[in-house]
Amino acid sequence: MSILKSALVRAILIPVAVALSLTACSAQTPPVAQSAAVAGTTIAADSGTGVVTTLAVKKYTMATVKKHHTKSNCWSVVGKNVYKLTSFIKKHPGGQKRIIAMCGKNATSKFRGQHGTGGRANATLKKYKIGVLA
Repeated sequence: MSILKSALVRAILIPVAVALSLTACSAQTPPVAQSAAVAGTTIAADSGTGVVTTLAVKKYTMATVKKHHTKSNCWSVVGKNVYKLTSFIKKHPGGQKRIIAMCGKNATSKFRGQHGTGGRANATLKKYKIGVLA
């Protein structure tokens, strides 16, 4: 029965998500789980159990982001998303100062100017997403 549920999830839910132009989650997601973000919610399907879960996406104001402006508590905005970069500061290949300078700020223009909209830096950034800008 478990195999049937797994096959149904793969055959029905995942193609529907693709058909609705949903964005697949980052590479951190285990292979047995698939998820997609749509209009303030995340839909997650575990192909091992067949369980489908809908989770609310956290929304933050820019005022809230501005409160997280230190090396020990660093949030930043890129595009419409909010990222908690505290643990990434020491890992940044361009040096800590570049990330620290963006803590508590909208870093969209700086980030896009340096990294564009695709590639490795954008894939890495997705791992630190905590919500969307309200």
